[in-house]
Amino acid sequence: MIFINDPKRRQNMAIFATTLTKGTRKVDDVMDAVRNLRAEELNESMLISMQEFSPNSDETAEIQEYEESNGDISLLGPAELYIHHLVQVPRYKQRVNALLFQMRFGDQTAEIKKMNDILLETSYRYIHLSILPTFTPQ
Repeated sequence: MIFINDPKRRQNMAIFATTLTKGTRKVDDVMDAVRNLRAEELNESMLISMQEFSPNSDETAEIQEYEESNGDISLLGPAELYIHHLVQVPRYKQRVNALLFQMRFGDQTAEIKKMNDILLETSYRYIHLSILPTFTPQ
């Protein structure tokens, strides 16, 4: 009944799945936040890990096949249970990417604004303060 063939990946995914539920948070709460695009309930490192531990199509298919054959969910290991929760979220990967974009947007636009301000200041000084010699075509 092992669905993840790579033991190292399975172990890492199981460790990540348990870190998702630190404190009073439940995996269902995290998946609900992803499903409803509530970035304030998640953090960037969590989303990056969720991208890293996204199941591949074979793993997803095996879990769905297990569910369709009325397999007992309580028998799943932590990694497989994590995948079980993920397949319940429509377009999971796209939602995680959208949440990461949303979280990073403010910082990225602030950096662009800073670079734009430097460019504008430099242009102003060049044009108005005549730092460089004036070029006159002949």
